[in-house]
Amino acid sequence: MFLNVKVGNDEIIQLRDKLYTGILRPYLNRSLTYIPHLTVGRIKDKEEFRRALEETERFNEIFETTVHEIVVEIIDASEMSVIELKMPL
Repeated sequence: MFLNVKVGNDEIIQLRDKLYTGILRPYLNRSLTYIPHLTVGRIKDKEEFRRALEETERFNEIFETTVHEIVVEIIDASEMSVIELKMPL
């Protein structure tokens, strides 16, 4: 589950595009559209995911934050996150 980014969306896309001109270039997948978002959870069970969607359907909160660093992570075959790089902004 994720929250979409509204304000600052264009700047995040520009940052992502800049990251993929360097050492990450071989990993750029142009077949997927990048949508800036904040991941808030992963739900593997389809029924549990459906319930979570129903429970949050009327969720209308606004979150505001300032991003102080970018973290590049690798998700391995077992879906474990390994921090590759932290970049302060």
